[in-house]
Amino acid sequence: VELKDFVQGTVAAYDAGYALPSLILELGLHELETGDANVDKTVRLTDQERQTREVWLVLVYLTL
Repeated sequence: VELKDFVQGTVAAYDAGYALPSLILELGLHELETGDANVDKTVRLTDQERQTREVWLVLVYLTL
């Protein structure tokens, strides 16, 4: 996902009233859902990728 799409999605979640902790929880629960069970089992985000995603979420929420 491009950063622009990620930010737009985060803004949409903010506008819809999602609390940041709830959004982070939902993203963790649905981290990768490709529709292919074999791919979903083997492809996971690294801890660094998760942390980076969370930092961007916080930055966008703080900006709004």
